[in-house]
Amino acid sequence: MNSRGRSGTIALSSVFCTGQLAGMMLAIAIAQAAAQHLPEESWTLRQQADDSVFSKLMPVIFLLNILTLGASISASRKRSRLYFGAAAAFLVGSIVDTIVLNVPINVKISTWKAGSAPADWTAERDKWLEAHWIRTVTGTASFLCAGLGCIAS
Repeated sequence: MNSRGRSGTIALSSVFCTGQLAGMMLAIAIAQAAAQHLPEESWTLRQQADDSVFSKLMPVIFLLNILTLGASISASRKRSRLYFGAAAAFLVGSIVDTIVLNVPINVKISTWKAGSAPADWTAERDKWLEAHWIRTVTGTASFLCAGLGCIAS
């Protein structure tokens, strides 16, 4: 495979990975918005179950995105490189949001006993969803920029 074909394959892998992340984040946001009406016990059990899966999955997904975007940046030409760089910057924003906002709330929720969460549990639930919408927007922006990088290459 020539270098142009290789860089195109790398670019497509970035679009695929960022698209998977953006789609997953959007699906989670929609499901979480629907779950806002659940009673505390049901919501807590659901959130704890989701976190037990995603706390293992998200680091791998973020790493794949970092690797494919890094490879795309180094393999692409000037204009594409700018788009892939922007995609990487949005991805970093999403990762920072996750670490600074969502993870601490998840850790707190993991200590709750379903059915006897703190009286202000809805405030934590709402803060989590707001932070998640932010990372959904940055994750989607990363996908769009990667798509533009792929088109421009």
